[in-house]
Amino acid sequence: NRDDEAHSFNAPEFFDSIAVSAAAIDNDILDTRCPGPVIELNPGQSFEMKFIAVTDGRYEYRDGMSSVLDLGGFINPAPSGGIIRIEESY
Repeated sequence: NRDDEAHSFNAPEFFDSIAVSAAAIDNDILDTRCPGPVIELNPGQSFEMKFIAVTDGRYEYRDGMSSVLDLGGFINPAPSGGIIRIEESY
């Protein structure tokens, strides 16, 4: 998180479709194998994760901390986020 405010990576369907082999925040290995469905990062924190895709698919994620007043998109109709696409390749 190179920003001056906290952010979260909110992707419950994505975390349900992967197997996590390792995860770390600021180079500190996490005890849990699956840190999701939401990863919260303070300004300056970093997050790394090694995972295996179990289920192909298209998964949406959102930055749930970008606005305290977001209220699920009622005030901010275009919340920040994106798409993760996992597909088998040969």
